[in-house]
Amino acid sequence: MVDRTCTLFFLPNPLGRKRLGIIASKKIGNAVDRNRAKRKIREIFRRHKNLGGQDMDIVVISAKKLVNLPFAILEQKLTHTLQAAQ
Repeated sequence: MVDRTCTLFFLPNPLGRKRLGIIASKKIGNAVDRNRAKRKIREIFRRHKNLGGQDMDIVVISAKKLVNLPFAILEQKLTHTLQAAQ
């Protein structure tokens, strides 16, 4: 079974720091739902800054399931993916 809560892209950058980009389209829901999804993602990346490569751009494309997913489960899934990217 494929769980599509979000799609992540990792790209190296020459800046010497990480950058985060979040895409939350209108397919997710209204503005409240889109902003909630973006806040969840930002908080997870704030808590786990040290995961992933040092010079990297991370782009997260949100899916509709992300809005209703509990924060702890989303955090577990994203940190697992970031650890695999190292």
